[in-house]
Amino acid sequence: AHLIVEEYEPSLATPADDEGLPQVIVLSAKNEERLQTYAEKLINYLETKEASLADIAYTLQVGREALEERIALVVSTREELKEKLRQYCQGIIHAEGFYHGNAKKNRSDHIIAGEKDGEDFLDKLISARKSDELAELWVKGLEIEWDLLYLGENVKRISLPNYPFFKKRYWVPKSTGKDIQSIKDISKLHPLLDINTSTLQGQKFETSLIKNEFYLADHKINGKIVLPGAASIEMARAAGEIAGEQKIVRLQDINWLQPITLEDD
Repeated sequence: AHLIVEEYEPSLATPADDEGLPQVIVLSAKNEERLQTYAEKLINYLETKEASLADIAYTLQVGREALEERIALVVSTREELKEKLRQYCQGIIHAEGFYHGNAKKNRSDHIIAGEKDGEDFLDKLISARKSDELAELWVKGLEIEWDLLYLGENVKRISLPNYPFFKKRYWVPKSTGKDIQSIKDISKLHPLLDINTSTLQGQKFETSLIKNEFYLADHKINGKIVLPGAASIEMARAAGEIAGEQKIVRLQDINWLQPITLEDD
């Protein structure tokens, strides 16, 4: 069985519904390069989608995280918005109704520090809908309660272009022999015991001997790497403790039949 579901698209206010009313369009990013890319994405959206200027402004104000690098545009029409965004992408930043700044470098708290009540000062700007003043304060790092601009107005959040992440790839580095050995060391039962391969028929442990281990690297007899006898005893002691689940205090009647030598790595 197959089911085809078409995406629901709510009816949007037509672009002409609110043209003529100044709106503050805010965009921010981690750096200048990402901000320009963001502006380009918004231009493409405006050329292909229909949405009211108020809904666009409201969504960008309350539906996006405010990052360091910022621009704020005071515009009255979608065409004016597109034109100012194009100018910004071309490096033209000195225009009426255009505000650009870095929130970290240009904190604007001092601008309202002399006021008796900073919040009252902002409330007055919002009540009077002083778009240019609000835009200038925002790009300098001040937090604005944008919702207060729309009390009693029918605006809504809409689907707009999201943040233009850099899309840098972070590949997991290739493991080296040393890395693999470190992983093996972590999973070992004991420095001299790798795994327990015991069955119901008997106790059995296995280990791999690698010539650069501390107990092998410096133990050479007649030019050959030989497993020290003491290492053999320690292997037996550790295996006994694991198998018997109790401390081993004595080993006796030990015989070495032949030395274990390493012919390769």
